Amino acid sequence: MQANWNIKRLGKEDEVLYDAFIKKNSIENPSVLGYHYNFYKKALEDSNVGEAFYTGLYDSDDIIAVLPGFIKTSNVGTVYNAMPFFGPNAGVLATIEHNTYEVHEALINYVCDQLNGFENILSAAFYTPFLSDNVEWYKQILQTDLVVDKYTQYLDIQSTELSAKIKYDLRKAEKAGLTLSTDINDEKVNTLFEIYTQNCIDYSIPPKPKSFIESLASASRKGEQVDFCFAHYENEIVGGMIVLYSATTLSYYLPCSLTSARTIQPVTVMIDHALQQAKQRGLKYWNWESSPTKESGVYKFKEKWGSIESEYKIFIKTFCSKEKFVEIGKEKIAEVFPYFFVYPFHLIN
Repeated sequence: MQANWNIKRLGKEDEVLYDAFIKKNSIENPSVLGYHYNFYKKALEDSNVGEAFYTGLYDSDDIIAVLPGFIKTSNVGTVYNAMPFFGPNAGVLATIEHNTYEVHEALINYVCDQLNGFENILSAAFYTPFLSDNVEWYKQILQTDLVVDKYTQYLDIQSTELSAKIKYDLRKAEKAGLTLSTDINDEKVNTLFEIYTQNCIDYSIPPKPKSFIESLASASRKGEQVDFCFAHYENEIVGGMIVLYSATTLSYYLPCSLTSARTIQPVTVMIDHALQQAKQRGLKYWNWESSPTKESGVYKFKEKWGSIESEYKIFIKTFCSKEKFVEIGKEKIAEVFPYFFVYPFHLIN
């Protein structure tokens, strides 16, 4: 590590410099996402998801790279995660001139060394960033056999052309009288959360806390990098969507709709609206996040938009034996760490 470099866990006193780094770096780096802004960190903290564990690499007085992360301590142990709620949304973010193996190694090793000082530390999950080509670096640095292969889909926003099927669905929605609104109030957010929660129940997905959605709504009202959209049909909200964005990349975050309204395509209309907005803002990439499987309806829906597939990986570094995870059990891990990747469940008998 170079003599003028300094690595530290970032605190409140570093937020202004961190925010400036993210905003500047997001112009040239598609791996910088809406998740990396301070408003998203605040939403996670407000919801007691975990404790922020952001690490910064300073060159003199300037931040040149960061590793966002969260940590959660419980009665069964402590876990570090690149970012809660999964997806290719974390990993080391560095300026173009400092995006080197040495920088990634310094930050990852620093975090691992810090975690070694925690009592009853279980594991740490490191995700490779969105559209990153540094997977081999993570393999060399972390030296772990616990690697989960994942994939995401994305669009090149400026060149994307809608398929005939998507255009047909948009005309169908317009003919049915579906409309959109983007202004936010408590009643709309409450309705969105009710629809979203029911969708989660229908598909056995742990819902995000309401306080988290409310914090994002508050951030949106303040002009942060997060947009809400609501779909209306016959004077009723039938769907909602949240997107987060940086200067380059938009992340498709939380879509939901009433089952009874899906034939009039509320989500399709909201996606098209967000896509056109992103084009006007000059954004380059639409990040679809991950899907359950390539055979799932979710994956195939994203495919209809002309999506490109991209791989990412989760590297899990353990600080205890496999037997410890078996002893805790899958059910307890899921209960205590609902938003963290702790250990591959298929390896726990």
